[in-house]
Amino acid sequence: ARTFVVKVNADLSSIGKAILLEGFVVKDMVIAPNGELYIAGDEFRTGISSSCETSTVKCHVTVIRLDSSLTSILGSITFGGSGSDELESIALLPNGSVVVAGITKSTDFPTTSGVFDASCGEDGLCD
Repeated sequence: ARTFVVKVNADLSSIGKAILLEGFVVKDMVIAPNGELYIAGDEFRTGISSSCETSTVKCHVTVIRLDSSLTSILGSITFGGSGSDELESIALLPNGSVVVAGITKSTDFPTTSGVFDASCGEDGLCD
């Protein structure tokens, strides 16, 4: 799958900038007060598809920070466990931190100590 991000001028008469990302599906994005763009979605670890919902495709969550002109990647992070992990939403906090939420089928999804539930529910199965 190839994902695109396109910046169109204000009157919608032409494309300003466009980028393509291979092996990545954008699920959500947010614009920071300084104009930087955070795009977030699913990066395919195994196989290429339009969905992480197949038995042969595994995904991780990826967040990419782009400059306001879409000419430079300023940073990125990819994370997940051994199963398939999918992004659902991204938000920016007032201090500039990024918060993402999603779905995991990984029993070893990376969590921090002291979290509410690090075991995928009462049965320990991420189903």
